[in-house]
Amino acid sequence: MLWRRCLFILRKLIKVNDKDLGRFGEKLSSLYLIAKGYKIRERNYWTNTGEIDIICQKRKMIVFVEVKTRKNTKYISPKENIDFRKLGKIRKTAQTYIDRLCHIDYDYRIDCIEVCMDKALPRIRHLKAIGYQIDDYK
Repeated sequence: MLWRRCLFILRKLIKVNDKDLGRFGEKLSSLYLIAKGYKIRERNYWTNTGEIDIICQKRKMIVFVEVKTRKNTKYISPKENIDFRKLGKIRKTAQTYIDRLCHIDYDYRIDCIEVCMDKALPRIRHLKAIGYQIDDYK
């Protein structure tokens, strides 16, 4: 039922602004993560250091997820919009979350979910541990 609602919204996205497109991508990503066995802990977590789209958990792993939604991926993939500055903000915000809740015995990682709206149906790609991949290029 919820999936049909998302598809109904998707059909209206052709004429919506970027903010609504982003919200739709975050909702779709949340559904995807739940289907993959993650428990959603927070959505749109804000601090003075930045914002994290989704914070979820699977077993003893807390995952900080940046969602990138694009209508057209012809020239650049959504993940390529996460630069060192954005990754640094995500890390600082994640550290604030960890310090606030004292999750000492948990592992952590930063993921990216790309939602591409090139065709009639969205395409979702889950990129795990992007923080490590970006560090490799320093």
